[in-house]
Amino acid sequence: MVNVPTPEPGSMGPSPHKSMTFNNPKAKLDKQVKELEERKVEAEKAIQDAQAAASAGTSANGTEPVATAA
Repeated sequence: MVNVPTPEPGSMGPSPHKSMTFNNPKAKLDKQVKELEERKVEAEKAIQDAQAAASAGTSANGTEPVATAA
């Protein structure tokens, strides 16, 4: 029978067991939120433009609205 001394902690180098994250849902969600906020700003601007055009009495293409009889 042979007695082998226990190695000192840390004497065998860094641990091969590392914490890893393979799927990072936070990064994906952050990107989606940013895209949605940009689309929201664009939509709000389009609504404001449409409201301004409606209050001026013209349509979005600059022509007067035409009433039609059915």
